[in-house]
Amino acid sequence: MYLLYDSECCFCEGFASWVKQNDRKSVIEIVPFQDQAKVKEVASTLDPDQLTRSFHLAFSDGRILSGPQAIPMLAELTLPGGVILKKILTRMPGSERLLRIIYRWVSEHRWGKEA
Repeated sequence: MYLLYDSECCFCEGFASWVKQNDRKSVIEIVPFQDQAKVKEVASTLDPDQLTRSFHLAFSDGRILSGPQAIPMLAELTLPGGVILKKILTRMPGSERLLRIIYRWVSEHRWGKEA
């Protein structure tokens, strides 16, 4: 599994570093958007505009979860009690919408990225 992120964004760099440190099963490889060869290898279906809109989790079977869609999976892999949190985030009515709203707000208010 690959976490694709923008290494030119300080917030994103910190997020990727946190994910790497907390990847309890050591299954996530961190890949910056700027490593174009690796991005093409692991997420060839993402066009450049899609790529830069959010972070992504790319799976070896070709699936890609982007931004708020990836949060439940990341919670499962990085947080104590993450399995339970993932179940809540994927089954609770309205949680998908809530994750989109929170993700958009954080994205618009993050530091280290020019608007």
